[in-house]
Amino acid sequence: MTNEFAGTITDLNSQLNYVLSDNGRSRDGHTVFTLVSRRTGERFTFRVKHPNAFNEQTRKWETTNVWFVSVLNGSDNESDYQFIGTIFDREVAPKFFSHSNKAKVSKSAPSFVAFNWYFKNLVDGNESAIAQIEFYHDGVCGRCGRALTVPESVSSGLGPICASKMGV
Repeated sequence: MTNEFAGTITDLNSQLNYVLSDNGRSRDGHTVFTLVSRRTGERFTFRVKHPNAFNEQTRKWETTNVWFVSVLNGSDNESDYQFIGTIFDREVAPKFFSHSNKAKVSKSAPSFVAFNWYFKNLVDGNESAIAQIEFYHDGVCGRCGRALTVPESVSSGLGPICASKMGV
């Protein structure tokens, strides 16, 4: 991971696009971001993996409707992540986050509580709640993993080509 505080994203749609943007090809198939409470200063760094598979017959990446969420629990910001739950995107229901039986972190852990609160408010579009946190991405495009250098790209967390491919 590059600088953990490389760029901020304030817009709710841009945050959601960044969190769920990975197509499985960038940086081992994950996005990384840090949430900081404006009230307490407490912070957590999360990694969201979108498990895609490359279909050899069609030569295309096939996406799933789940994302795996982990929290950084250690000093090695490349490998000290622990699984906390799954984001689901069902056709009949809005996106939601759920704890998993395989989670290494309990439902009562502050990191799980923070992400659960954040994601629910993000999906609900609750701007006043989300204004209570600061969102920092790691300075690379959430979709392709390339370094972001254009100010507008740093603000959205997506490079211009990837943003256009996502319809952003």
